[in-house]
Amino acid sequence: FGGYDLADKNGCIYGPKVFHNMVLPRLKAIVAIAHEHNLPYLYRTDGNVWNIADDLLLHSGVDGYGELDQAAGMDIGELREHYSDLTMWGGVPCGSTLALGTPEEVRAMALESIEKGKSGGGIILGSSNSIMPRTPPENVWAMVEVGREYTL
Repeated sequence: FGGYDLADKNGCIYGPKVFHNMVLPRLKAIVAIAHEHNLPYLYRTDGNVWNIADDLLLHSGVDGYGELDQAAGMDIGELREHYSDLTMWGGVPCGSTLALGTPEEVRAMALESIEKGKSGGGIILGSSNSIMPRTPPENVWAMVEVGREYTL
């Protein structure tokens, strides 16, 4: 489990050529070492990474992608169509739905995330990044409850 913030809701902090030429070779080496030790490698970054998605999520060899931020344009259904075997983590936007929504809105987003991401590599339901300050505890519990209900 590694990675770092590559993007915000508007896109990556550097272009696809820089990622391809400078980051991808190093990421592939890290993933290869993890795989040599029979460890899956989950890459974490929130934000919109569509302009480097093939390199990051396919060509690098990562097994999973975390901090998936639907509010930044990283739709789970679209990701599943393109990267069918990828394990995904996140799905409930931390700065909007989780922090500012109602428990019912959180439940709906959590269920939608599970439904869209459950095939292929599956989904680990969670916040798109962290639990923001002042997030209502009932919203966090609503997300957790959906995960528990779905797995029972």
